[in-house]
Parts: sequence; C-alpha cells; structure tokens
Amino acid sequence: MSYEKELFRLEQPHGDGELYFAWQKGNGIYLATVGSDFTVGVFNRQGKLHERVRLPGQCTGFGWDSDGDLLGMICDGSFNIVLWDANTGKKHNVDTGLRDQLTVIAWARSEPLVAVGSARGNMAIYNHRTSKRVPVLGKHNKRIVTAAWGLTNMLALGSEDRTVSLSNIDGDTLKTFQVNSDPSALQFAQVASDRSTPDTTLSLIVGKRMLLIYNLQEPDDPIKLAFEPMYGNIVAYEWNTDGYILVGFSAGYLVCISTNPRELGQELFQIKNHHIRLSYLAICTVLSKVATCGDNNVKIHELKNLSDVTAVITLSDESGVDRVGWSEDGQLVCVATNTGSAVVYVSRLARLYASHGNIVAILTSLSHLTVFLVKDKTIPAVHISTEVEPSLLAVGPYHLVVGMNNRTWIYDLNGDATTPSGEPMQSLSSSPQLLGDREYMANLTGICLNAEYTAASFAGKLHLHLTESGTGRKSAGITEEKEMRVFPDSGETMNITCHAITTDFLVYASDLGDIRLFGLEDWKLIREYKHPVPIKSVFPDLVATRVIVVDTKMEGYLYSPVHNTMTLISDFPSTTTGVLWDQHPADRNIFVTFDASTVVTFVHVRDSIDGPKIQKIGETKLPLDQIPLILQRGVVTLQTPGGKLANITLSTHSNSTSISSQNDTMKATLEKHIALNRFTEAWNSCLLLNKKEDWVRLAEAALMNLDLETGLRVYRHIGDAGMSISIENIIKVENKKLVAGHVAELLGDFDKAQALYLDSTDPVQALVMRQNLLQWDQALQLARNLAPEQVPYTSLEYANQLELMGQYAEALIHYERAVIDNPRQIPELADHNDRCRSGVARTSLRVGDYRRGMSIAGDSASPLHLKLQCAEIMESVKKLNEAAILYDEAGDKNRAAAAYIGLKNWKKVGTLLNNVTDLKIFRQYAKAKESEGDFAAAVQAYNEAHDVENVVRLLIDKLNQPQKAMAFVEQTRNIEAARRLGQFFEKIGDYSSALKYLVMSRSENEALRLCKEHGLVELYASIVTEEIGGSEEGERQLSSLAVYFEQQGNPMLAAKCYYHAAQFNKALRNLLQVAKGNPDNQEAVVLAIEVVGAANDDIMANQLIELLVGDLDGEPRDAKYVFKLYRARKQYREAAKTAVIIASEELNNGNYSVAHSVLLGMCMDLHDNGLPVTAELMSLLTLLHSYRLVRIHVKLGDHYKAARMLL
Repeated sequence: MSYEKELFRLEQPHGDGELYFAWQKGNGIYLATVGSDFTVGVFNRQGKLHERVRLPGQCTGFGWDSDGDLLGMICDGSFNIVLWDANTGKKHNVDTGLRDQLTVIAWARSEPLVAVGSARGNMAIYNHRTSKRVPVLGKHNKRIVTAAWGLTNMLALGSEDRTVSLSNIDGDTLKTFQVNSDPSALQFAQVASDRSTPDTTLSLIVGKRMLLIYNLQEPDDPIKLAFEPMYGNIVAYEWNTDGYILVGFSAGYLVCISTNPRELGQELFQIKNHHIRLSYLAICTVLSKVATCGDNNVKIHELKNLSDVTAVITLSDESGVDRVGWSEDGQLVCVATNTGSAVVYVSRLARLYASHGNIVAILTSLSHLTVFLVKDKTIPAVHISTEVEPSLLAVGPYHLVVGMNNRTWIYDLNGDATTPSGEPMQSLSSSPQLLGDREYMANLTGICLNAEYTAASFAGKLHLHLTESGTGRKSAGITEEKEMRVFPDSGETMNITCHAITTDFLVYASDLGDIRLFGLEDWKLIREYKHPVPIKSVFPDLVATRVIVVDTKMEGYLYSPVHNTMTLISDFPSTTTGVLWDQHPADRNIFVTFDASTVVTFVHVRDSIDGPKIQKIGETKLPLDQIPLILQRGVVTLQTPGGKLANITLSTHSNSTSISSQNDTMKATLEKHIALNRFTEAWNSCLLLNKKEDWVRLAEAALMNLDLETGLRVYRHIGDAGMSISIENIIKVENKKLVAGHVAELLGDFDKAQALYLDSTDPVQALVMRQNLLQWDQALQLARNLAPEQVPYTSLEYANQLELMGQYAEALIHYERAVIDNPRQIPELADHNDRCRSGVARTSLRVGDYRRGMSIAGDSASPLHLKLQCAEIMESVKKLNEAAILYDEAGDKNRAAAAYIGLKNWKKVGTLLNNVTDLKIFRQYAKAKESEGDFAAAVQAYNEAHDVENVVRLLIDKLNQPQKAMAFVEQTRNIEAARRLGQFFEKIGDYSSALKYLVMSRSENEALRLCKEHGLVELYASIVTEEIGGSEEGERQLSSLAVYFEQQGNPMLAAKCYYHAAQFNKALRNLLQVAKGNPDNQEAVVLAIEVVGAANDDIMANQLIELLVGDLDGEPRDAKYVFKLYRARKQYREAAKTAVIIASEELNNGNYSVAHSVLLGMCMDLHDNGLPVTAELMSLLTLLHSYRLVRIHVKLGDHYKAARMLL
C-alpha cells in the first residue's frame, strides 16, 4: 500500500499550536489527540470523532494502558487522574493524593498500573484493578520530567534535580543515581548480549547531547555515548529489538548505535535524513520499519537494511512536521504538523481478497473495497465503501459479502432487484446496493457463496442459508425446506474446519478427517469420505467433480466424489497457502498451488495407460508480495500490494500471442503443450517444426493419455501405416483398461500392457501379446490360467524356444507335453503332433537318448528335414556313421560323403561320388587315391574338383602324359599349372614349349632368362604377343622387347613390338626406317598401314602418305597401299575413288579378278557404314561382274547367254 494515500486528515482539532497524539494499544481502534485547548479528542480509524473528553485545565500528559482499555490524562489545575474507558465511554476521576501540579504520567507495560509525577518531585501509583492508590512524597526535590516502566513493574523517574530513581509498585525506592544534566526520555531496554535479563538496562538522554546507558546491576559505571557536534541535539531515540539504538538528531541525522559489548558505541549507520531538522522518530516492530520526520516530510526505512528507504511521505501544504507514530498493528501511521493538524496514512493494509469465476474483490483501504470483472477487455472497477473494517470477504456471481466478528453485510453486484437468472454477469453494477446485514451466533471464520446460497463457518459449525434471505427478496424455486441448514447434524461431534461452495454442491471437511459433499438441488448428503488426518482446506473445481484436499500434515490429495477416492499428489509443496483451478473449459484439468513466492503447476490426467494421475509440470516465481487470485488459460491474475491487478503467464505455458521462429523455442513450446495435454496446440507447433521425431513425440503422448483420435491423426499425417492400422483396430474398444493395454503394447511397455489386459474385460489379450512377442514362457503361464486349450500349442512354441536356447532337457519335457490326442486324425492336429515328434527326436539326441532319437529319425515316415536335422546333431557329437546314414536318407549326398570320409570309408565315398557336387569331397577323395597309388583315379577326382594344378602334377610326374597336361593347361590357362608345365619342358630340353608356358604363367624373369640363353627372343616376342598381348603386363614386356630389338638393330621386330604395345609413333618410326629406300619391302608398308589405322592420327597418316607417294625416298609405292590406308583409317569416300583407279589399272593389266575383288570389298565397306556407292564404282563393278559371269557361261558351253551379256 502506498504511504502517499491519505486515509484521513484532522485539521487543527484543537486549534492552532502543537499537537500530540497516542494510538490505542492492542487493536488500535482509536487515536487520542491533545492540543492547546482543554480537551482530549478520541477519533476512530475513519477519522470520525468518537469522544471529546473535557479537562479542567491544559493537558500536561496522557497515555493508554497496556490493553488499550483506559486512556489516562493529567492537566493543569487538577490533582486527579482522568480515566476514560474505551469500552464503556465513561470518564472517571482518580484522586492522586498529591496537592501539586501533575507533570508526567506513565502506564505499566503489562498491568493497569499508572504512575504520575508532580512539579515538586512527588509521585503516586494507582492500580485500576484493585483501586489501590500509593502516594509518595519527596521522591525527588524538583519537578519530575520523565517516567518509564520496566517489564518487571520497576518504575524509573527522572527529575530536574538531576537524579534518576528506581521504585517498585509500592513506591519504595530501590536505587538512585546522579546525572550531570537534566534527564529525559527514560527507557528500559535489553542490550545485545545473551546474558541480558529484563529491566537490567536503563537508558536516558542527558542534557540533550549525551546518551547514558546504565547497567542497573552496576549503576556507578554507566556507558556514556557522546556524538559529533554537527549532529545537533538528541531529539529522540528508540531501541531496536536486535539490541541496537536508533538516534535522531536535530540537525537531521539518523544514527544507528551498537550495544554489543565487542562494538559498543560504534556507529553502524549514519545518514542525514532531513535537510533542516529532524523532529521525531518512531519504530514499528510489526513491520520492522523506522519512521523519521522533519522539515515537511516523513522517511521510512527498513530496520534490517537502514539504507533502504521504502517510502517518503511529503506534506507539500505544510511547513513542518513535529511528530510521527505507528498504530500497534502497523497498519496506520499518524503525522502531526507544526500547525496543529494530524494526517493519517495507511502503512499496511490487511491482505483481504476474494474471487469467484472472473470476479475479484480486494480490500483497498480500511473500509473500501474494489471489485474487478476480469475479462479480455478492460472493464472499469467498482468501488464499495463498507460499514465497517471487514475481516472477512466473499464474492459470488451476483453478491459481495463482508464480515466482521459475527456479522455480515450483503451487497448486490448485479444492480438488479430481481432474482439472478443463473447466467454469468458480463458487467458490474456501477453502484452496488447494500441488501442488508446478518448476525450469526459466533465470530465467523470463513464465508463462501454461490448464486443463491451463503455458507458461513463459526465455532466449528457451518451455516448454509439463502444469501438474500431476510432482505425482502425471494428466490424462485426455493422451498422453505431449502432455505437454511446447519452442519454438522445434531449428535455429530465433529468440528468443521473448512468449506467451499460451487453451483450445485457444498463441500466441507472436519477435524476428524471427514470430507462431505452436500447436494444443493437434492438437499441431501451426496458423498462422504473418511480421511485419517484432520483436513485443513478444500479447493473444488468449478463443478465439484474434483476437490484438492490439504490435511494438517500439509499433504495434498485429489478427492474424486465420482469414484469416492483420494489420490495423493506427489511433490505437493508443504508451504502451500492456496490452490486455483484453471477456469478455461479446455484447461480444466490444470490446477496450481501457491505460496508466498512460487506457483506450482499440476495437470490432472483423467485417463492414461497409468490410470488417473496428477503430474507436476513446473514452477513459476511470483513477483514480491503478490497473491494469485484467478487462473485462466495459464494466465494468473495477481493482487499487487497497491490494491491493483496484474497478470503473469506461468512458465509452464507458452505465450500464445507470439510464436518464435527459432526451432529451440518452438520445441520448448511443443513440450509445454504436450505436458499440459494441449494436443491441438501441440499439433500446430509440430506443423511449424515439421520434424518426424516431434510428430512421434506428440503421437506417443496422445496415446499415453488414451487420446486415440489425435494419435491416429498424427500417424496418418506422417505416413506410418502400421501404427495407423493398429490404432484403427482399437479405437472402437469401449473398455478403458483394454484400450490402455493395447496402447501400452503399441508403445512397447509390455509388462504394463499385460497388467492392464488382465484387469480388463478381455484378459486373453495378454496371452495373445506374449505369443506375438514369442515370449513363450510367460505365454504358457498365462495360457494355463486363461486358455487351457492353448497350453499344447504354447508348450510347443516354448519348447522350440528352449531348444534354440540350448535348454534341451526342459525342451524335451514341453515337446512331450505338447502332444495332443488325435483319434479322429484331424490334419491340423496331425501337423502339430508331427512337430512335437520331431522336437522329441532332436532333443532326445541332444540329451544322449540316441536310440529313441534315431528310431524316430530313421522311421520312413519321418520327414526329410527331420532326418537332416538329426544327422547334423549326430555329426556334432561325432556319431559319424549314424550321421552319414541319415544324410544319405535325407538326400544330402555331399554331407553323407563327408561323414564317410571322416570314417575313411572310401568305398562308400566312391559309391556316392556320382551324386556329389562338393568339390572338397572330390579333393579329399583324390588325395586318398593318390596316397593309395591309384593316380588315374586321383587325376579323375582332381579334375572333378577343378584342381588343375594337381591334375597337371600327376600327369607329368606320375603318369608321364605331358600331352594331356598341355590340353588341361590350354583349356584352363591355370597359371601355376602352366608354370609347372613350363619347368617340365625346360627340363626335357623343349625350350620353345617351355617358353610358351612360362609366358602363359606370367613368369617373366624365367622366360627372359630362357630366351636369352637359347636365342629365342623373336619367339618370345611372338609368344608374348599371342598370349598376353593387349594386357598391361603384355604391353610392358613388349615395350622392353622393342627397346631390345632397337638396340640389336632390328627395327622391323622393334616396330612389331611397339605396335602390339600400342606405342604407335615408335612403331611407325621404325617401319618408315625399314621401308625407306626399300620399295620391295611390302611387309613393312602393310604393317605401317595397320599402325596408322590403329592410331587414327593425322600426322602419322601424312608421314605414311609421304612414303607411299615417294616424297620420302623418291620411290612411289603401288596405289593399292594408299587404298588400304584409306580403308584402315575408314576414309571410305577417298578409298572409293582410289578403288576405281586401282580397278581400272588392273583391268588394263588384265587382272579382272583382282579388280573385281577390290571393287566388291569397297562396296561392302560403304554399305556397312551407311554410305552411298558412287555410280562410277557401281558401273565398273557391274562390268567386271558381268565379265566373270560370261566366263562362267562360256565354261558351261552356254555361248548364247555369254554373247548376250557381252552386248
């Protein structure tokens, strides 16, 4: 609450001049003021004059007793104490027994004892309880100017005779000590020491400059605290509860002094608080604040941090401020001005508030309420001035109720005298009407109301009645029976501790743990639940189908009246002060708990694979000193200290007004939506993210909450046909446990799925699931209980699994148990029993029962695959003979032969070879025959095994059949076999053959050695060309040979090697060298044409043409070479022209056949390459062809046809 807000102002209530005031002790209802007139004014907290006490003279002192019941006053011209009773309003005069002017009055701190001092140093003590009066004369020699009581009723008096006396309640002097100047401001206090006891320390101001602190056990050695002269005079001081002293100085300074023995007198804090002067200071221990006044303002500091100035009150229309004082409860602070006025401010207002739906009512001043209607648009608040300062407040859809003690006042928020229609208000009345008031039998402890009823609790009881009963209004449809009821019923001993009311139900709980739901429509008890611990508070949702219950252990539960069950809320904060349910229809599963600093968000999931559950979503920090009132769509409406409303969005909710483009922010938003079960919003977030993992996350969350429609929609969107079909198959299932089981199975939580299936209407689904998962051990246990007819089939599958796991003995037992009697020879049962019989055979062999296993496997009726399986088992245990027999019967001749080989039964192996395809068996058999010396059979077996090396080895080493060995090598071109054969021929001196096979085996070094030793280089070159020409290795070897031939001066062979090594330039160079000047060397020219044709290089072609036309050596070659060059280079048009020239020359020379051959070949080349045949070429070919036909007809004697063709 702002200190700038003035509660009321008393304009010079006693005329011009100084004003003194005193707040009533205890509840602080009254403010007493004294001024320059002969009266004392008593004002209430609204600033209204309650009583004016007239005195016979100028008031010289006044004050309230410790309970605030009595106001004591003394004045000039009277020897009496005037007492005004605040409860009765009566005034009493008490004769002090003294006959001089009274100067000071002081009340004891815990009893109705009042002491007065006089101008002559006399004193009197009066006990109002016993009416005992004790006058004491001569206590001091001069005027008594200050007095103070201690906690033990020790009275300290200070006098102008510069002495301080300590007396008991009988007026006996206990101690007296002297000071060196006039004393003032006596106070009993405790220093900051653990050994301090009450009334052992006394402090006072001496001479306005020094502060003395007396240890009353050692009064002769006081602590003297002197201060800097610049501070000025000491105006006032106060002891802090921590043992520190706050001192105010006339020059405007505020200083904090320590009384700790280790830092005694040390200034802990110092500030010049006011510019000209400081006139007073006052501490409020309730608020832990100190106020100083001076100039025309008041400054308020935090006691725990004096440098923190929490408020500054400026009285701009006043020239100066004299005094400041707090009410006992700290709610009000009074400031007295130097013009004789008093201004009261609200320093702390009780946090009184109430809410219902979207209506909020807040106490904004001592007797002023502000009502807000929280909507999307701004609606002006409504202000209500109440008849009293309320201590209770409740608001409903149409009414506001304020209460104090045992009385309530009802206001109509709707502004309409008609009966409420039940529809929620869209606006508030601008001037709510007071409908009336109501009294109860005891002071109220709680109020709540709905549209028609008010529920008020007092003295452990609950009074339910119509809100407007007694106001002259009648509620339609309400019978007399339903107008009022008191809980608990007569005879019940419970004390009702809390209650709440909704539209249709009243919820209340007791100190015995009873939670009850009373139906307002049926006017009877609907539900009752017994909790073992007393209940502290209840918070129902809007329709009372869920109630948050907090017990005295500060544990939270969710009570469901529908199922009459209580669910413990894990992570429920033990500091919880309130609970709010979200009012938005889409978020009514969300509620929050709050304390002074934190809001915790929970979501109640009604349906999930885990059943109903309550999940903590997260926490949100509250702004300092703000209280949650309403929760709607994740937005919390708060009451601020200034009496206004503020909104915050919970950290567990996203801000729907802005969507960030950053993926991490959108992903966090998605997670929030999923946590809150806002699957529609989560869908929109996934559309923005567009990542498969996010879609899957949404789908799984929806399925876990049994929202199958959303899950199906997501899986269809991402194209997961398998999950879509699975969900479609269960979407029409009605039993929730069964649906949850299917969902848990889809999500891979199989143990949970089984538990849910077993608790559903179709427990056999648990068996089906385990069967589908191939978990046959668990399936077998389920089958025995759920479907005994499935036991044999499950036992068979379980036996198969055990067999695969190597648990053969147990598998054999289950195979035997799985057999089903089949007297009718049903095919399906027969197949089942065959599988069991096969399993028995296999596992019998595994456990060593060979006779039983072989008898089953060897049966002619046993399937081949069983024989094969059993053969493998027998082979694994080294029972090779039995394995071979079973392999043979199963048709696996390879493995049968292998088994016989293991037994070295070669005879049996030989009988099986015609059906064997495994090369290894042939190789093993060949080795065996070789070891027996049967080399021919070994060669045959090696040949079947495709082992050419051993075939060649035996043919040349054992059988002396090199020709057959050559045939094998030529056929297979096996490198190792070729090398062995080459080495053989070298040994027998057949170097040509040896060279051939060495080249074939890629034994280059050996081949070079051999050809050089025996002059077979040319043969070696031809063999290399023939055998490995065209390969990379062949080209490399031919290049080496070409260099060798060049060095040996044989360019023709070098050219051939270069040609086959694809080094055409070098080949042509050597060929030109051979052909140059040697026109008769046709071989070189023909090879050169082939080289140029292969190279397809224009430069090389030009070089060769220069040779052919004679430009190179002056010897032109025959035109047929040019023709061949053109054909080799595929220059068919030029070749065709040349062909005509050559054919014409041959015709002239009489070589008709040669001419015909040239032309015919040229025509075929043109036709094959898609080129047209020239007319000249075709005409000449036709002539030559006709001539050849003429010669044939002449030989045949048909001269007539020959003659016709010559035409």
